[in-house]
Amino acid sequence: EADEKLIMERVALSDFFFLVVDGPVSDWPFDRQQRALLPKVQAWCEANRRPVARYEIFGQRMVLYQRPEIPFASGRP
Repeated sequence: EADEKLIMERVALSDFFFLVVDGPVSDWPFDRQQRALLPKVQAWCEANRRPVARYEIFGQRMVLYQRPEIPFASGRP
């Protein structure tokens, strides 16, 4: 398991951050810890980052958050 303070520091340093918001929950300690931290991390991301895309991969819904100072891409490749 990771230290909660370290996790939040890493999230705060990230320009981009994928957050798994829904999907199957495994029984691994790390996965259980991340699921328990989801409300706190998601609230921080909503307050400090901009959601730019949503994906569903392997049955997991994810949100890509971006630092608001970074401009949106001006189109798709």
